[in-house]
Amino acid sequence: MPKKISNFDAATREVKETIGRTVYKELERYLCARALHWWGENKGQDISKLMLLATCLHDARAYSYAAISDILKPKLVIHANAIQHNVKKARRVFAQWGEENITMPNKAALNAAVADRNFPIWMSRVRWWMDSTDIPLPRRKAYRGRKSIYWSGKLNRPAWRYQILRDGCGKICKLWGGYSPKVYDSDFVKIEKQWLERHLRGTAILADTHYFKGREYISNPEILATPPDNASADLLKLRGFSTTTKEARVRSKAIKNNRGVVEQCFAAMKNTFIPLAGGPYTSWRESGLELDFVVEWACGVYNRQKQLAADD
Repeated sequence: MPKKISNFDAATREVKETIGRTVYKELERYLCARALHWWGENKGQDISKLMLLATCLHDARAYSYAAISDILKPKLVIHANAIQHNVKKARRVFAQWGEENITMPNKAALNAAVADRNFPIWMSRVRWWMDSTDIPLPRRKAYRGRKSIYWSGKLNRPAWRYQILRDGCGKICKLWGGYSPKVYDSDFVKIEKQWLERHLRGTAILADTHYFKGREYISNPEILATPPDNASADLLKLRGFSTTTKEARVRSKAIKNNRGVVEQCFAAMKNTFIPLAGGPYTSWRESGLELDFVVEWACGVYNRQKQLAADD
């Protein structure tokens, strides 16, 4: 957890450097265009820019509302409760901005994203990378217990799961969630079979072992997931992955070598949005819906950062 800053100018610099100055400016224009009414603003005063800073400090850098109130004092005297109300309002706007920046690419862009990848023939249809991540929830009594729908075996604590689909450039093209970590990734494929078949037909998806059973539920798009280490030759044949265990090991290695594009995404998002990795000030302590909003605008920020870096 980075050391907290109490100075207004220093806190502003920290946020702009973390989010990115261009992205921060885009968020500022998007929020100001809404002309929202805020708690704590005087007649004729617009504090939208300050509420952008407050939302970034809380959702991305894990500052408490009380700490944000102290930081804003040189510009605005406002109570922590009013900041909390305003941040929830701004968060919904940023979630909408994030949704607008999570889009499916056209066929030309999809193919171009994998043009420089030397896939073997059996992986030639790969256009997508899929993975899930569990976001920690507060250790409240209502969330606790291994039988709870919130319990994550992956984290050994309460959490909420999110699923993402990415293209070959690493851009997030689709976001699902949050939902119970009890839903296994291969079962998720079964649940979303209709959407996957409609939008991804004719392609293949790279995924990890948790999706391997999904090959029983869907064949087009093809799920190229690594089989369990103890998978028998009969199971490999049944699910159409390979004819021998030796062939399966070769294919598994190729899949693992090309899967880093997804795993790096979660690490980068949680580095920018610290509360997504768990921490003392998590915005979804107010309600589970708040976490959905945070994840949505975090994905939007990630996509814009990646796009701007590619344009450079």
